[in-house]
Amino acid sequence: MMNPVNPKNQLLTLLTFLAIAAAGFDYLVRSFTLGWTESGLAQALVFLSPLAYFSLLVALVYRLRSRAQDLSPRRIKIIAIANILYCILLLAQFFLRHKSVGSASYSIVFPLIFSGVPVSVLTFLLFFRKPRDGFSGVLICVATVFWAAMPIGVDALYLSQGGYRGEAYFSGAVIGTSYVLSGWIAVLGMFFALVAAPVAIVILVCRVLRARGMERVYSLSVGISIFSLCVQFVNWGGFVAD
Repeated sequence: MMNPVNPKNQLLTLLTFLAIAAAGFDYLVRSFTLGWTESGLAQALVFLSPLAYFSLLVALVYRLRSRAQDLSPRRIKIIAIANILYCILLLAQFFLRHKSVGSASYSIVFPLIFSGVPVSVLTFLLFFRKPRDGFSGVLICVATVFWAAMPIGVDALYLSQGGYRGEAYFSGAVIGTSYVLSGWIAVLGMFFALVAAPVAIVILVCRVLRARGMERVYSLSVGISIFSLCVQFVNWGGFVAD
């Protein structure tokens, strides 16, 4: 008897091939000066190609969500408290190290390149401490990837344009386009985050008030992480705009 085909495995395989194809197309367009490589359609596809890598990362993170359920209640409590403290640290840097440069406004968060990795991992583990599927699970996986990837992309973009560590150039396939698109996502995400941040606060307050015991701490931890992500998108957008 044949084993049934798992749609989730099919999706992951499809995204893997799509990411490989996008990387190959990116390389061809950047490496060869041909008629079709100079077309607007080819350039647009190269610009959007990192979305394939991003989708693959989200799918991989979603597949790993069940691993968080192996954590003990004691570790979950530590993760929740550590996440709250880390988010408070990020928010403190945002409000206390705020600066304006011309029309741009942003805050210096140190270290920028790794600032999102801890909160990304902690939020993921905390949210998926119990089985969660559906739309909310996908949203948290998207937020998890954003938290980890965006500071890396923004900081690398700054470095590529001549930052505090000197100039470096990332014009190669995959890496170069990923950094460029991350800059556009930061700027566009800034406007979305200005609307999403107040909504995140309302949801945070409602969930905390409805929760009981340690669930209140867990709700606070996840909620403040999402709010901090909105705030950081405003920060990243201002940083890139500068």
